[in-house]
Amino acid sequence: MLHRRRILFLSLLLATYCLITAASYSGQFVAPAYAQADQPIAGLTASNDGAKEAGQEVTLSAAIVAGTNVNYTWNFGDGQSAGPIAVKDVKHIYTSPGRYTATVIARNSVSQVLATTNVVINVPPITNLQVVSDSPSVLGVPTNFSASIGTGINVKFKWNFGDGQEAEGQNVSHLYSKMGKYTVSVTAYSDLNNNDVQDDNEVTATTTLEVSVTEPKLPDLQILIVGDRRVNAELFFQASVRSESINYTWVMGDGTTLSGVDVTHTYEEEGVFTVVLIASNSADVQVVTELVTISGTQPEKIENLQAFNGTSLSNPQATESFVTFAAIPEKGTDATYVWDFGDGDGATGQVVNHSYLRGGRYLAKVTASNVINTETAYSVVHVSDGGQNLPIFGSDIPFECSGGTQLTNGLYAILEGRAIRCEILGVAADSTDTYEWDLGDGSAKVDLNVITHIYAENGRHVIRIIQRDENARIIAIANVYVVVNEAVNLPLICKNGRCEIGAIKGLDPSPTPTLTPTTTPTPMPTETSTPTPTSTSIVPATVTATPTSSATPNGSVVL
Repeated sequence: MLHRRRILFLSLLLATYCLITAASYSGQFVAPAYAQADQPIAGLTASNDGAKEAGQEVTLSAAIVAGTNVNYTWNFGDGQSAGPIAVKDVKHIYTSPGRYTATVIARNSVSQVLATTNVVINVPPITNLQVVSDSPSVLGVPTNFSASIGTGINVKFKWNFGDGQEAEGQNVSHLYSKMGKYTVSVTAYSDLNNNDVQDDNEVTATTTLEVSVTEPKLPDLQILIVGDRRVNAELFFQASVRSESINYTWVMGDGTTLSGVDVTHTYEEEGVFTVVLIASNSADVQVVTELVTISGTQPEKIENLQAFNGTSLSNPQATESFVTFAAIPEKGTDATYVWDFGDGDGATGQVVNHSYLRGGRYLAKVTASNVINTETAYSVVHVSDGGQNLPIFGSDIPFECSGGTQLTNGLYAILEGRAIRCEILGVAADSTDTYEWDLGDGSAKVDLNVITHIYAENGRHVIRIIQRDENARIIAIANVYVVVNEAVNLPLICKNGRCEIGAIKGLDPSPTPTLTPTTTPTPMPTETSTPTPTSTSIVPATVTATPTSSATPNGSVVL
């Protein structure tokens, strides 16, 4: 082995000699080159030009005190790296806010050194926050909102709709419960999931927007007209859509202007008139027109209609014999007369005859009508078949009244100062019908099923009940006839200690005799026409009656 090394050394020495000799002969001489070792690295430091915002370029620098042939390798702390490179400075962009530790390793052939630098990347500002909506919105329809920004990272949006409600999201909708104007605010903020930089550098932006919520636009309207279209006839005009929030103005075409969802009007001349309905709310206006042709003159209005018959309490008509009825108005022409005799039968005509099959008191009703108006009158009919009293009932709208004495259905007698209470019967719990009460003395009540009223004056009063459906259309009308009297106007019929109203002053044209409680009772006609101790007598309603005759033993009445 030693021998081989010696041979190798001698061979190298010989080769060197040959090269030097050859160079000498050529006139050139090259000195042999010897490699120098790298200088060790010393004093490595790292730095950066932060803090910067996310998305901005950061310059990182390395510096050494000593060392040759140095290469640098960077780890930026966000998963990215660079190198090895020979330059000391590098540039890097951090995309997320935070605190990063960047590491640089300097190497050469004889040494390796590491240094670090802390990089702070802040939250970038939110710029150009804007918000839009599709306001104005109609009540009942959601309002849509959308927010946008110019710059910002991980931005979220929080909304306050101005009515106490809130929501989150870039695009949101909200349904307002009331009409009005609202100030809506939106706050944009960077959500960094509890990043420690966010605590030191919270970034938000806020802007506001005014929105309004209006009434719905009006549905299509129509004009409804009821009545005879002739001169001096009362016409009823109604808008097809009813709402308290709608203003209604009627221009009748003859110089008259009215207001309200329902109006009545009478034209005094013939011609064609353009009726204009102007309906408006805060969101819309509709104008509807209708031509009304008025022709011909009208008959005279019916006034003070009275009904007569030939019977009275003291002069009843026998059963199965004819009673003559007559309807006489103080004014009125071209009228038709319809009678209801109170026993289920009826007839037409101004003067009619009718026979009753059973005895009793009946309330006959006559209705007179022409194209101008309708009037109703009543007449009490007395029919004798042995003293029986058989009231007959019937009504258009089922109702019941109390507080006085019911003479027949729809006719009540009450004393002065007492209250009458009337109630609609059989109203279903889910009924949408409404009832209007015209109490006949200038007062009225609306949307009530039960009313109570005290009349200030004596006399006859007609309570008119109007029933409307859910669309406010009139579907039924009924009248309640009330007689308010001082007690002396309401005589009683007493029989065997039982007393009841016997006649109605003001409705019966025949005079009604009255007796004092001590007067001997006057017998009613009977089939045998033989007076008995149990015959019927008349006493005033206000007097406490204590008859002394055997006809009313132990009988007393107080009204």
